[in-house]
Amino acid sequence: MILNGSKGCFAVYYKDLLLSSIPVYKDHKIIWEKYLQRTNKIIIQNLKKGGTIKDVINFCLTAVNVFYHRKIKNLRITKSDHEKLCSYIIILIRLKKLDYDDCILECGRKKPKKEI
Repeated sequence: MILNGSKGCFAVYYKDLLLSSIPVYKDHKIIWEKYLQRTNKIIIQNLKKGGTIKDVINFCLTAVNVFYHRKIKNLRITKSDHEKLCSYIIILIRLKKLDYDDCILECGRKKPKKEI
């Protein structure tokens, strides 16, 4: 399901399957910065617990694969799960394990035509 905001959305793909979308109501950069801050917190928390970057990558890949298999089997995924999934995908993009162009599609919203 694609959630569309008034300004469009970010569609999140993994292995050519649409997993989630991030609705955009303001500016694309504001939403992207919010997710970057969230991913920074996740990485820092893991490193404070004594983990390594490899641990972060393995955790994120495992979590994304779980979401992928849940989507294939049409199992329920909650809104908070979608937010976590998007954060994990962004972490993997930032750590150069996934390509931005393969995973994120920026969809702008068309302006409606004015009828006279």
